[in-house]
Amino acid sequence: MAAIVRDLIEHRRPGTLREIGGRVGADIGYLSRVLAFLDEQALITRSPRGELLDVAWPAVLERWATDAP
Repeated sequence: MAAIVRDLIEHRRPGTLREIGGRVGADIGYLSRVLAFLDEQALITRSPRGELLDVAWPAVLERWATDAP
């Protein structure tokens, strides 16, 4: 999960699941679940087709800091 969070923070326009998965080496299914969670928490903005458009990176960092071991 840490690699996914880092990638989302580093890229202003993260892109599609395949693009993100390719950069971080994450399974698309796992990545999809992580993004669905972030979407439910209103931490990311997605297009109707699912592409990531924006990441509320300060809020993502706060959430990660709260949940990370």
